[in-house]
Amino acid sequence: MSSKIVITLILLSFFTRFFGLNWDNSYYSHPDENNMATSLSQLTSTNLNPHFFAYGQFPLYLGYFSLNLVNIPNTFPNSIYILRFYSAIFSLLFLYFSFLLSKKINISSNIFLTLLIFSPGLIQISHFGTTESFLSFVFITILYLLIKIYEKPKFIFFIYSALLSGLALATKITAIFFIWPVVLMGVYKKEFLSTIFFIFATTLLFLIVSPYNWINFNEFLSSMRYETGVASGIIEVFYTRQFLNTTPYIFQFTKIFPYVLGLPTFIISLFGLIIFIKNYSKKYIIWLLILLPVTCYFIYFGQLFVKWTRFMSPIFFIFPLFATIFISRLKHRHQLLVTGFCIIPGILFFSQYFLPNPRVMASNWINKNMPPNSTILSESGNVVDLKLRPDINLINFDFYTLDSNYENKIELDNLLSTVDYILIPSRRVFKNQNNNLFPYTKDYYQNIFSNKYNLIYQSLGRDESAEETFTVFDFPTIRLYEKK
Repeated sequence: MSSKIVITLILLSFFTRFFGLNWDNSYYSHPDENNMATSLSQLTSTNLNPHFFAYGQFPLYLGYFSLNLVNIPNTFPNSIYILRFYSAIFSLLFLYFSFLLSKKINISSNIFLTLLIFSPGLIQISHFGTTESFLSFVFITILYLLIKIYEKPKFIFFIYSALLSGLALATKITAIFFIWPVVLMGVYKKEFLSTIFFIFATTLLFLIVSPYNWINFNEFLSSMRYETGVASGIIEVFYTRQFLNTTPYIFQFTKIFPYVLGLPTFIISLFGLIIFIKNYSKKYIIWLLILLPVTCYFIYFGQLFVKWTRFMSPIFFIFPLFATIFISRLKHRHQLLVTGFCIIPGILFFSQYFLPNPRVMASNWINKNMPPNSTILSESGNVVDLKLRPDINLINFDFYTLDSNYENKIELDNLLSTVDYILIPSRRVFKNQNNNLFPYTKDYYQNIFSNKYNLIYQSLGRDESAEETFTVFDFPTIRLYEKK
């Protein structure tokens, strides 16, 4: 790889990860990010109890002590931005270890990195102050270290693996899926002391860095029971209704991967998989160290009732990897052409960070064009309301209980007779409750979309066919209707 290509890829990596970290213009519309920032902003030097256990304490403490180190108060906005800053940092580290992994398995580093840099899903998670960038970085690095241990099981590799695994567990308990490959490899290589050290050091670091998981064990256990119940579908909540009657594994291949990767990369990766099966049998052991953990991860998380995009983020890289295998087989001129075609979705995705956020544009349009004392009917459960003029009355109606409570239907009918406008702030309700399980909700939106109301405003958003969280948190399509 020439020095010019290296410099270009480095600059593109920094630019696509750090530009637009204020993408929501202080709307703070990602619920996980909000919960983490709220917990972080409440930490003090005398009280480090997060009172929040859906995630571990490592990212919270990392943000808190970083802000204190540079003497910046841990207000809620500052907490948001320090979390996003570290997401971008860990995304860069992910790209670096992806580069090292590509060298280790002898595929084209420049093609692989280019595809990763412009993967829409990887760009997105680097702009969220959540855990996905860090977990993706840990997983790719563990795979790299796994190969190093296989080639030469040095004790230092077990130390690095324990450090990463402990911090990953202290970030999210599901990172336990990153640990077993190292244990199995240690046993396979008969490095029993190193393996025992790895387990001990990982556990100890987990307990030290996320101490309130065991100090407040009952709260932690209660949170884990709730999160597990939601993930398995045992606990029904409004924000998982999109997964009703969905098919495991098929859902990810139709509603997640084509969007987070870009359709060209996704399709080409399937051809790359065919080439891999035909031509890479001689290096099956090295590849097995990558594919077996990825496959096991996908099998477990793919079968859950909840199939959020972020659950798949640690294995996003596998598709660009196979796409690289296919593209590398082409002539140089065709490599450039196909690679350029593959990164178009990522370029279009990233271009949204150059524009005002849809919520900002919608608020500005409404504030400028609505008559005084207008009344707008909107939907609850969309994380954040638009920032409207004081004289505009925004009514949030709970559509999630509409079909389970007849009184709510009467209330909705009364509201429709009095409001001036109807706001649909995202696809969250009409896409998820558009079936016979929700007859009232279905009829309500059919009436709106059947030209009984005038569409007077619609923002540009992402494809609403993708899994919900890929669109609604950052760049939703917002619609405003007026009575005829």
